[in-house]
Amino acid sequence: MKKIYLVIVFVVLFRPVIPVVEYAINYEYIATVLCVNTDKPELQCNGKCHVAKEMTKSLEKEGKVALEKLSLTFDFQIPPSFDYPLSSHSINILIHTPNKYVNNYYYLLSPFLLDPPIV
Repeated sequence: MKKIYLVIVFVVLFRPVIPVVEYAINYEYIATVLCVNTDKPELQCNGKCHVAKEMTKSLEKEGKVALEKLSLTFDFQIPPSFDYPLSSHSINILIHTPNKYVNNYYYLLSPFLLDPPIV
């Protein structure tokens, strides 16, 4: 289970670096076919423009995901406060408790409970 978490963390952390690794592996193909600046050899681009575009896409995708998460996290509306007018009539509530409940209640404050033990 720890290995699975390690792989997931590794993929998430190094996802922006994947275009650079792909460039190192497919250097010849990217430099000859995918490079935009093949007509300008004085720039010595060798496919770095393609890697820059891929990294930009990767970072934009991460930024959009982060913004989507942010918008989902804070996408709520606060309802307006409702001010209900209070009536001028007061309500008196009378609670009747039978005496048997009141009489059964007593405090357990005994002085010997608070004394420290005698050694």
